[in-house]
Amino acid sequence: MAIRQQKQTIPEDNESLIESDNGMESVPTTGIWIEASRAAKWLPYVLILMVVLLPVFALPVVWDEDAISHDMMMMSIFLALPLLLIARPMLKMTKMRLGIFPSHIELIDFSGQRHRTTFEDVYWNRQGACKVGDFVLPLGADKHGFFPQNEVQRWFVPRLLSENKVGDWTMMKYQWRSPEGLMNSFPLVIAVFCAMAIYLERDAVLEWVQALIAMV
Repeated sequence: MAIRQQKQTIPEDNESLIESDNGMESVPTTGIWIEASRAAKWLPYVLILMVVLLPVFALPVVWDEDAISHDMMMMSIFLALPLLLIARPMLKMTKMRLGIFPSHIELIDFSGQRHRTTFEDVYWNRQGACKVGDFVLPLGADKHGFFPQNEVQRWFVPRLLSENKVGDWTMMKYQWRSPEGLMNSFPLVIAVFCAMAIYLERDAVLEWVQALIAMV
């Protein structure tokens, strides 16, 4: 995420402004609110739709019960669980709104609660993740992000402090504690895929366990 400055312009609606003394575009006193992009809002529902359609594509003959094997049913479950685990926190994130004000920043979380802080307490990394209060938002770098990049680059990025840039490992620790739980879902996803691998190779795993027991 590049830190850049905007030339000062005056909105056409003649809202009162707090003048910026460092060349950044002035923010209306009523604030600028940024919410998730349309594509980001649709993404969790696309994942849920994939879960619904997965059995249709996974089973060769949908209405032929004899063709539905136990392995195919288990594969459908193993593939559907990770999608649901990721869709739930992403759906929470699409409900968040970020407010930029002249003297502070506000975040409305997925439960509707309002959190207020200043840019002195906003931390960011080169991948475009930003910690606002207890929440970590994937604001994105360049053209990729959960929020509209033209608004992020215009109002949010120029106000980030260079001294608040943190490493990826530090940001990852912040993400573990972020209330929406997106990062916490990944260990569960990995566990599901491990369970799927063990299930598919259950005969070989059973032989390995028996051989290990025999050695003891």
